[in-house]
Amino acid sequence: EAPPFTITGVDFTGALYVRDKHDTENKVFICLFTCASTRAVHLEVVPDLSEKSFLQAFRRFVSRKSRPHTMISDNASTYLAASETLKKLTQSPSLNDTLSTYGTTWRFIPKRAPWYGGWWERFIGITKTCLKKTLGRSYVTMDTLQTILTEIEAIINDRPLTYVSPDIEDEEPLPPSHLLY
Repeated sequence: EAPPFTITGVDFTGALYVRDKHDTENKVFICLFTCASTRAVHLEVVPDLSEKSFLQAFRRFVSRKSRPHTMISDNASTYLAASETLKKLTQSPSLNDTLSTYGTTWRFIPKRAPWYGGWWERFIGITKTCLKKTLGRSYVTMDTLQTILTEIEAIINDRPLTYVSPDIEDEEPLPPSHLLY
């Protein structure tokens, strides 16, 4: 037994385009944190794949959910467009100092073995599907995107983990939100 998000998978998805006050187009990414035991998710919008942006998202995650003991992610070399940035990010002394302050260790899945990260990659797909159904091809502001992602997070965390019986007399199915709250 352990609190939710003790072992957490993390991955980035994107790029999404949002508009700012001047109607210019900006690229943003989603940082997805997934609990290995409860299958709950936490979504954060980050403006780029920089170390600073990830650390801010990590701090928001720790403040809202809990401090992870172990963080697991893809190998930085498996990221296509941002491989060098993410490699620098995960090997950064300041990132490692911050993680060790929280008592968190970072592990990578084996190279060329994407099925190891399947338990968080599935939520990337679910998140993208929900975003496509909600937004379509429209541009939204950063505030609107954060609101939509929070709603998507709530929907994902309310999905049943156990069998849903057609009999009304059976117990209610167990969702990740019951294990979180």
